[in-house]
Amino acid sequence: MMFNNRQDAGNQLAKHLISYQNHSDTLILGLSCGGVPIAFEIAQLLHLPFHTLLVRKIRSPHSTLSLGAIAEQDVELLHADLIGILDIPNDYIRKELENQKTHLEKQAKSYHISERLLYQKQIILVDDGMATGSSMQVAIQALKKLQVTDIHLAVPVASRSSLAKISKEVPTTCLFSPSFFARISDFYHNFEPVSDLEVTHFLNSSCDLATI
Repeated sequence: MMFNNRQDAGNQLAKHLISYQNHSDTLILGLSCGGVPIAFEIAQLLHLPFHTLLVRKIRSPHSTLSLGAIAEQDVELLHADLIGILDIPNDYIRKELENQKTHLEKQAKSYHISERLLYQKQIILVDDGMATGSSMQVAIQALKKLQVTDIHLAVPVASRSSLAKISKEVPTTCLFSPSFFARISDFYHNFEPVSDLEVTHFLNSSCDLATI
């Protein structure tokens, strides 16, 4: 299964989330930055308010492979077994964590969502795909600390291992989980990086959060 782009993926996901349409207590959250265009598309089609949840991946020095992730609310996850297998130096992990925390703090100044707007809300948490699932795991932990009512995960594509792990924790809508999974980008014809400028554009074009 292939998606033309993130907009196409959002459109297809929205069809499977139609039961949430016009729910006054539901909020769509797209993981920064790749999940934002998909979340925006879902929010538009379901007439729901939308924002982004800040998550930063801890990258391997040799590839785009995720070694873990961090989120707001001081949530951090590292795949110790994977770090050990790849023999990643502790100094690299420490510096990468510091670097991503700096980026997270910088983004928070522009995109931070007030915790009171999340309290007791039903959240549809969206990303453009799941490989290791680390980004979703820290996002779920962050939201639970904020005492949301419910979390429903929505992704176009996911590895079978991450889907099996995450779906045990929260209800999950996934359109495709192939037997072989290398990179999320393999399932999109167009998978250009999402810039901070684009995120700002989507947020400025969304429903007014003050109305929820």
